[in-house]
Amino acid sequence: MINALSNTTSAPAQSPELREQLTQRGQPGNRTSRPSHDADDVVELSETARRQLETGESAPIREHLVKRIRDEIAAGTYLTQDKIEKTVDRLHRELFGR
Repeated sequence: MINALSNTTSAPAQSPELREQLTQRGQPGNRTSRPSHDADDVVELSETARRQLETGESAPIREHLVKRIRDEIAAGTYLTQDKIEKTVDRLHRELFGR
């Protein structure tokens, strides 16, 4: 896993047993003990996700982008009218196909 502040790689803070359980949950047909109201819930992990979980790897974090967005949010400038309009247009196309 990449540390967002120092851009260093470290192993996930999970025991091997927990990592194995999480990996097995993603295998088709594997379910874990849960309350009965969740009995039908199933989680499937892609091969890439399983590999990342097993090795502790993750996608690279673009530090400059994260910093810029955090700065914009703090300054109150991240959410712009243009972004709102684009999001509404995209949502409208997805819902109504236009």
